[in-house]
Amino acid sequence: MSDSAENNWLNIVRKAEKSCIIENGMRKVHYKFPRGEEMVEEYNMETDVINRRLWKNVNKFGGEETWEAEIGEPEKTSKGFDVTGIKESSSNPFIVRRSTKNILEWRIRNLTYPLSTYSVTACPEQKSIVVRTSNKKFFKVLKIPELERLGLLPEQNMIDYTHKFNTLIISYQKPPQLIALEAEVMKELKKIKTTEKGNLPCNPS
Repeated sequence: MSDSAENNWLNIVRKAEKSCIIENGMRKVHYKFPRGEEMVEEYNMETDVINRRLWKNVNKFGGEETWEAEIGEPEKTSKGFDVTGIKESSSNPFIVRRSTKNILEWRIRNLTYPLSTYSVTACPEQKSIVVRTSNKKFFKVLKIPELERLGLLPEQNMIDYTHKFNTLIISYQKPPQLIALEAEVMKELKKIKTTEKGNLPCNPS
């Protein structure tokens, strides 16, 4: 990875219009980017670990705008549907992304096959992780936006996976460059003037 790749995302964060509130032990940051994109992040105040990252989908045809979860649970509506339109009680496999200090994680729920059925492979050509089953019942390409922002390709030796409670849990060890970048981003976020729980927005950075 070049320094320019790391600095590029950091500069994007710095230049974005940002506001922040502190609520229920979470730092909630709302970003507005120059090209119209919006992003919301939630961080645990005790650990500085991200709990959720949502991107707003800009509908160019005048339809209803929705939020897509990059990390954390999808946005729910009052009717019990998430932003993808998949009902919560669906028995189809669905993916939830998580992040810790050192790990990127995917939890693919409603997969009942034993661990030996799965193949989880780094695919540098697609800048992704490919999941498939030997019975050909499931196939999924998992994008890794955190690595793409750094210009890094996935490596097989960074992947681990296990299966329990009908969930395939895939872990990817964060490279040092990503850990360092996240620390720099958090420094920027802590500079934002925040307000405690309530509806008043923070002063944009």
